[in-house]
Amino acid sequence: MKKYLSLLCIAVCALCINTNAQKRITFEEYDFTGGAIFQSVSDNGKYVAGYSSASYGGANTGFVYLVEEDTLICLNPEYEENPEYSHLVSASAMDVSDDGIVVGRYTFADAELYESEPGYYNIETGVWSKLELPKEIEGKITYENAVYGEATSISADGKYIGGYILMKMDNSTRSKLVAREVPCIWIRTNDDAQNPEYKLQQPVDTDHKKILTQGDRAERMSNDGRWLGGLGTNGFGCFNVMIWENHFNDSLLDRTILIGKEDIDREGDTNGDDVVDDEDGGADGQYWWGGNVYCISPSGEWICGETTYNGTGYADAEQPAIGFRYNTKTKVLEDSLFGGIPFVIFDDGEMIYKKEGVISSSVDKSVYCGTYAANAGFGSMNFPMVILNNVTPVEYVEDLNINIYVNNTTLFVEGEFTSIEIYSTLGALIGSYNNNEINLANINKGVYVVRIMNGNQAITKKISL
Repeated sequence: MKKYLSLLCIAVCALCINTNAQKRITFEEYDFTGGAIFQSVSDNGKYVAGYSSASYGGANTGFVYLVEEDTLICLNPEYEENPEYSHLVSASAMDVSDDGIVVGRYTFADAELYESEPGYYNIETGVWSKLELPKEIEGKITYENAVYGEATSISADGKYIGGYILMKMDNSTRSKLVAREVPCIWIRTNDDAQNPEYKLQQPVDTDHKKILTQGDRAERMSNDGRWLGGLGTNGFGCFNVMIWENHFNDSLLDRTILIGKEDIDREGDTNGDDVVDDEDGGADGQYWWGGNVYCISPSGEWICGETTYNGTGYADAEQPAIGFRYNTKTKVLEDSLFGGIPFVIFDDGEMIYKKEGVISSSVDKSVYCGTYAANAGFGSMNFPMVILNNVTPVEYVEDLNINIYVNNTTLFVEGEFTSIEIYSTLGALIGSYNNNEINLANINKGVYVVRIMNGNQAITKKISL
């Protein structure tokens, strides 16, 4: 049984259609106490995956927007059944396939509090399933406490899942274990896209020294499962931009530090234990880098993201981030995209820059998603956002048999309509409504424009408060 958030369709507000035939949907009336984001659009534009902080804190709430049904699905069944204890179950929706398989992380029933494992959620069945965790490699990697992780990406056909898992790794001796994040790929083992099963591909080389001090985190993946992108955490605030090539032969993922410094975590290793820590006297000599991969094009030809880097030290590294674009065929890196930071890249190399909160797109560019900041009454807060392009344009007519009038601070609307929007005379959206009695007591006195929609037809009227 699908778990739907009640009244979500009614709560969809701030819906505006402009001259570019674009429909913007936000969810301000839902309680996203800690903020929320739509992380990814399926390639076919049918699903949008995201997550937020739970109302009672301590965990995330995963959700998926069904574009055609105009409905939001909550991926934390416990959240609906007992919201007061929703912080005991955490879920995230990081990506979604064309068949409605959502990947992220989930607190399964046998886990300890806040211990979330990588998993996938089937929209049709409403069920979370675990993904296989890495096995122990004698003397190098142990399964102990390997419970935290996240599936971050899935191919459009659902055959490949990318992500990472936190493992205990032997750093120098059998008695010294270091927690490190390890990139992983899971491959579907059956032909049933609606009821998939996955097997873990061996994620790392048996040589533990190939994993950076605090681990590598895979954030994005191409549709064929060949390329992954993300970051490597070197310690002391240093992040390398990382990519991995998968050869599908049960060997290690072929890692490349795309932007950063090789073996940065070893520099300054005065006591020879393969890690720079307080025993070595601190981080002197470290290079300071930052960056991440934000998108890989469906074919895997293009990778984009942002970076900041400087080779002298932390104080000199405070400079604006810049975008980069990398071609996996030609091996050409453009790391000075001053036009902005790209969050989306298509197979032809076209990019969508960090603009209006858009961070993902369907292949045909008909659906965008992301987040935007709005005043929530106690300060600015992020809300999830969907933008639909190429929708039916608005037809303005002279009459819709609608009558409106203001009595004291209430706007009354008589007649059939689908939505009402109130704008300032400068064009700023004041609010969106779907009821015929609207309380305007909190709006400043002045002249406003009311747009009334009935389907794709609209009329505008002025009111004075």
